[in-house]
Order: sequence, then structure tokens, then C-alpha cells
Amino acid sequence: LQAGFDPDDEPEYSDTVPEGQVISQSPAAKNSAKKGDRVVYKVSMGAQTIVVSVPSVLNYTQEIAVQTLSQNGLAVGTITTKYSNDVTVGCVISQGVSAGTQVTEGTKVDLVVSLGKELVTVPDVVKTEGTKAVSNLQNLGFTVSKSEAYSSDVPEGYVISQSVSAGLQVEAGASITVTISKGAEPAPQPSETPQPSESTQPSESTQPSESQAAASN
Repeated sequence: LQAGFDPDDEPEYSDTVPEGQVISQSPAAKNSAKKGDRVVYKVSMGAQTIVVSVPSVLNYTQEIAVQTLSQNGLAVGTITTKYSNDVTVGCVISQGVSAGTQVTEGTKVDLVVSLGKELVTVPDVVKTEGTKAVSNLQNLGFTVSKSEAYSSDVPEGYVISQSVSAGLQVEAGASITVTISKGAEPAPQPSETPQPSESTQPSESTQPSESQAAASN
């Protein structure tokens, strides 16, 4: 220093003083000191960077996930929702930063939260051609099985009924059975009149002989 003091720089983190600038000095300015006395300057290294490990919050409820991130020095970013067949409604499906990643304290972690299984409206396929009806249901994600029955009202190959009523909202992948017409039931065939067998005809041995007839007279 021009004043003849012995300067001593001590680096120190500061959230308010830019890096390289003096935070404080000892003795303070305007205090008396002898030539050659030691003057300590605390010089800013800028804000301290703290590195933390991102925890896994998968399958946590949204509330617990937010708490867990906060407790680990992290912030919650954008929260979006999505249907899921595997993750319970209200729980975390995925997180924007993978578990175990080393990041700066305060980093924001995006979350995707489950809406549960998606509900699908069941269409009306009664009296629709069977192959088309099955295809329509399968395209909506339903598991379809078929049965057959006779019908005098529904043409052969068309749907008589469906196991889940049209208009209901059910989970995607639900099972539906459609019953397909085999057409009108055939009329019963008349049964043949049984013919008498030979054993029913009177045999010669059962006819009375002439001597037996004379004796009886």
C-alpha cells in the first residue's frame, strides 16, 4: 500500500459483494495505525456454490416430493400431469433431473404427476358388423372377446349385445364381450314315425290248431 501498511488479503464468499471486490478491512478506514502495520482485507469470491445430490421422488405423492426436494436444497420447477396405468393418481411419474445427479443448490426440478388410469367412453356397437365392432373397440384400447348366439332380429355376423353398456366411462384396457348373431335359429326337424318291428307281428305258434278249436266247441 502507498501508505506503507502491510496488506493481507483473505478470500471470503459473499452473496452481496461481487467477486474480486473488498468486503471489509481491519482496521477499518479512518482508524489510526502505524506505518508497516498489517491491514487485513476480506476479498469476495462471489456467492458460494454448493453442490447437492438430487434425490429420487418417483412414486412419492406430490406433497412429499416437494418436501423432499426442499429438504435437499432444491426447488420445484414446473409440475405437469399425465395419465398412467402404473402410477397411483397424485404420485410422481417422472422427474426432470435424474436421481443421483450433482447440481447446484437451488436447482429447479420439474415433476410429472399421475392422473391415474385414463377413462374411455364405451361406444355403441350393437347391430354393427362384428369385425368392424371388434376393430373399433380394440382401437380404443379395450380387450375384446366374442361369443355367438341365434337371433331372429339381428342379421348373421352382426352384434346382438355388448357386455359393457354404451356411454359408460371405464379404464382403458377394460374387457368387453360382444355377442355376434348366428342368424335365426333353424326350425326343429320333424321326427320320423317309428315303424313296427317284426317282433310285434303275431307268430304262427300263437294261432289255435284245428284240434284245439274242435275241442273248445
